Amino acid sequence: MEVIERYRSVFAERFFVELLYHDDIPKQRLVTERLIELYYKYRFPVVACNNSYYINKDDKQTQDIIRALGTGHTIKNPDRPTLLSGDYSFSTPEEMESMFGFLPEALKNSVKICEMVDIHIEIGAVLIPKYDLPEEDQAIYDEVKVKEIPLYALAEDRIKELSSDEWYLRYLSFKGLNWRYEA
Repeated sequence: MEVIERYRSVFAERFFVELLYHDDIPKQRLVTERLIELYYKYRFPVVACNNSYYINKDDKQTQDIIRALGTGHTIKNPDRPTLLSGDYSFSTPEEMESMFGFLPEALKNSVKICEMVDIHIEIGAVLIPKYDLPEEDQAIYDEVKVKEIPLYALAEDRIKELSSDEWYLRYLSFKGLNWRYEA
């Protein structure tokens, strides 16, 4: 309880203890039940959560392939990390109610946190971060930079000149692919 009080003093109304149910995670139910017992004893703020790695339930296989690629494993590797044994799709309000309906404060706090979030994402703009290229990569960019083809050239003959940011992202992507697949 000492740790919780310390966090509450630092984060004030922005401190919550996460409760979740994923039966495929060893001992997760035991941990959540113990946290609920402590909640009833000490009355610290709790929030109903459910880890989501994909939106729809039928996206499970796609997420698994992406995770395998990201961790450098093949799908056939039985020892690779996977989430196939659980449901990590976005939970509907009804599903959250069925899991946490016995603890209305946890559900209300999920909504409270959502209302505290204020994110503005510019739509329709390129959101690639801007980087100063390292000296050796700047030299490569300058060397391979494509000069614009005249406007009177046929559309299929025109090549878009990439900004250094776009070029660098593509360069690092291909460099990573070559490293990963030893090409």
